Amino acid sequence: MQAVPEDHREDVVGMPDSILPLLTLLRFSNSACQVDEADGFTASGTCYLPAECSSRGGLARGSCALGFGVCCVYTLSCGGTTSQNGTFFVNPQYPATGTAARTCVFTVQKASTDVTQLRLDLLEFETAPPTDGNCNTEEFTVTGQNTNGPVPGICGQNSGQHMYVEVGDVSGPVQLRMVTSSGPTPHRWRVKVTQYARASPARAPHHCLQHYTGQMGQFESFNFAAAGSAGEGYLNNLNYIICIRKEAGFCSITYGVDRFDRFSQPETFDIFNARTSVVGGVLVVSSNVPAGQAGIGPTQCTDDYILLSADRLCGDRLNDGSFNSLLTEHADVTDNTDGPFVIKVVTGPSIVGAGFRLFYRQNACRSGRE
Repeated sequence: MQAVPEDHREDVVGMPDSILPLLTLLRFSNSACQVDEADGFTASGTCYLPAECSSRGGLARGSCALGFGVCCVYTLSCGGTTSQNGTFFVNPQYPATGTAARTCVFTVQKASTDVTQLRLDLLEFETAPPTDGNCNTEEFTVTGQNTNGPVPGICGQNSGQHMYVEVGDVSGPVQLRMVTSSGPTPHRWRVKVTQYARASPARAPHHCLQHYTGQMGQFESFNFAAAGSAGEGYLNNLNYIICIRKEAGFCSITYGVDRFDRFSQPETFDIFNARTSVVGGVLVVSSNVPAGQAGIGPTQCTDDYILLSADRLCGDRLNDGSFNSLLTEHADVTDNTDGPFVIKVVTGPSIVGAGFRLFYRQNACRSGRE
């Protein structure tokens, strides 16, 4: 307990005299808080006194600290600048969708010099789809981060995805840029920006674009949510790493296209590599992997592939041939290496497939292994 600074005492004007001495002494920590928004989304913020929230440019959304504070949420749009942790970057019409063509720039200043990483949670992300793997009409990009920490430009359906941005070598600012068009596809986004200090246990390992924790989970390619629609397809020219934290007592990891039970339907796995030939003077493009089969290794997976363990994987089935030689069937893939669990995703300059959604399960160490 300590005295409330002068600029906070206006918050207690009108309170009974018997309560004023207590509130004058009350000082609560500015901890994280959550509040249910009218649109059904649970927003996160920071607990402040009402005047402090207002002076910082936040919006009071519910109470905290036994009713003495407010959950202060920072929601900004085009042209906005923030150094507040947990700020939301939204389209100008949010929660409605937009259809106007514009270049929307949002600036993030580091909250302190000790901040080394940003996490961007794409809570809602709906833009025009890619065309043959290219974001020709709408695109989200990040600039201002470490020179050796590129972040790919993305578009399409990416709600629920996230990206880590390395900023330890720069003083800032970092800019989030959304270019939109006036085309037929309405756009909407809500991106949460979290800043992590050097010592934060929530930081991802260096240069992991995505990072997952837990014994079980799932991950997917960008724009996979559009699989089965006219806008399906992953993006061209990607080369990034997905990392999964090795949990205590677990030594290997298994990947699959279902939830590791008999009742789950397998998710789509479609990573395309083109082979060109001339037939009757006409250029013909076909798959480097026979239809309905798994592709393994650099000969078949030349440009587009995912690396889960020892070899490149692509095609229409997930199967590295280790436990099931019938490549027309899906088969789980296990990484038994002693190092960290790392997935590499690489795509070429043209022609894409629908992508992938994979589930993982970490396996307990055998006797004699840590």
